[in-house]
Amino acid sequence: MNMNPLRLLATALAALALACPTFALSATNTFENVGVVEDVHPAAGLVVVDGQTYRLPNRVQQQDSPVIFLVRQGQTVSFSGKLTSDLPEIESFYIIKQAPLVPFGSEQQQ
Repeated sequence: MNMNPLRLLATALAALALACPTFALSATNTFENVGVVEDVHPAAGLVVVDGQTYRLPNRVQQQDSPVIFLVRQGQTVSFSGKLTSDLPEIESFYIIKQAPLVPFGSEQQQ
């Protein structure tokens, strides 16, 4: 019996999806977010962004240092991770560099 290669591939992928249900569900247990840091608790490995508390383990690094020691209140950050039973856990974290803001009307008159 000769099977079309595309049909064979589709059958193999369907069998894989049935054999590994966690593979199909893994994307639904993840998150991505951008927000402003409200609080940082390095000893506890926690960070609060826009009112939500997240776990930020020391293994998440930027510039060869744990991010938990680099992030500061008021910074805008982008991050992603996995949803866990207690608190969402961050796996990737980026501190967004912003130019300093100049209050309106404080520009020098020339």
